[in-house]
Amino acid sequence: MRIAICPGSFDPIHNGHLEIIEKAAKLCDKLYVLVAINEHKHYDFSLDERLEMAKLACLHIKNCEVKMTKGLTVDFANSVEATIIYKGIRNKDDLLYEEEMANENKKMAPNIETIFINASEKYAFLSSTLIKKKLMHKEDISSLVPKSIINIIKKRFN
Repeated sequence: MRIAICPGSFDPIHNGHLEIIEKAAKLCDKLYVLVAINEHKHYDFSLDERLEMAKLACLHIKNCEVKMTKGLTVDFANSVEATIIYKGIRNKDDLLYEEEMANENKKMAPNIETIFINASEKYAFLSSTLIKKKLMHKEDISSLVPKSIINIIKKRFN
C-alpha cells in the first residue's frame, strides 16, 4: 500500500492547493493532507479553522484524510508509514526552497521520497497571501478557493 502525505500551512487552503492534493491522491492508495504548525509563522486562521477548511475542501477525495502535526513532517510520515511526501511547485523559487527541505528530510528519513508536482498554469500565480490581499481589498475570491469554504474565509475578513 502506497501511503503519502501532502503537507502545508493551508492558511487558507485554495484551489491551487486542491489541485496538487487531487493529483497526489491519484498517485497513492492513502493520502494524508497534513496541516502543519510552524512556530515561526504567523497564521491568519486558527489551527481549527485551517483543519476545518482542509477537511471540507477534501471531502470529495475518497482516499484522503486531513490531519495536523506540531512536529516534523518526516516524523508524522514515519508514524503513519508514509514513504512519499508530495509537494506542489509553482515556480523556480518554490523549487529551490522545496529541494532544500527535501534534502533535509532525506537526511532524517532516508526511507521517504519527496516528489514534486507542478501546478498548472491556471494556478501557478495563486498563494494564500494573494487570497488575503484580495479579501482586504474586498475583491472576489470565489474562483480561487473551494466553494465549500468561502463563507469561513469571508467571515474571518469581514
